[in-house]
Amino acid sequence: MQVLHYIHENIYDVEKLQAEHLAKEFAYAKTYLGSLFKEKMGIGLKEYISEHKMHLIEHRIKNSDLNFKEISYAFGFSDLSHFNKFFKTHKGISPSAYRKNTQNI
Repeated sequence: MQVLHYIHENIYDVEKLQAEHLAKEFAYAKTYLGSLFKEKMGIGLKEYISEHKMHLIEHRIKNSDLNFKEISYAFGFSDLSHFNKFFKTHKGISPSAYRKNTQNI
């Protein structure tokens, strides 16, 4: 539960979500923390972080007028192309197509 809380509190800080940092923060070996998280949550640590981040990004796209550069910056992406690739990998469509589709509902 503490790890989940920490992830949720630091979802905008990419460095604090690195496995090495999390392991040090919670005084576990990196591999042990990863396997413990998967055992307890049924999902890998990195996958959980990506899914949680994706959920928050979807919410921002649907419910704000922020442009994609602002959203990508807020979530720690190094540039817009990385943000677009992350989004398309998880949703199968571009952020702009997603926004357009959700506005037509």
